Amino acid sequence: MKNETTEQLLRDARLIIDSHHEGFGESLVLDAASIRQRALATVGIGGMQHTEDEWDANIGKLPLEIRSTMIAMDDAMDMHRFC
Repeated sequence: MKNETTEQLLRDARLIIDSHHEGFGESLVLDAASIRQRALATVGIGGMQHTEDEWDANIGKLPLEIRSTMIAMDDAMDMHRFC
């Protein structure tokens, strides 16, 4: 059962997934980083910043729905890394 915090997290991530083609900038990157931190917090991993290695090591701890949405968000962001 999802709570309001989880629902908001998923909505925010889906907003990035759905709108990343409209523009890519620093604010989108910061929003995605914030969403990642909030996702990790749902499984008790605190902190304000996590490295890519920490993210990769802990993404498997996320509940399936959150994990799949975070992977989709990461994929959407990755499309812009090599542009």
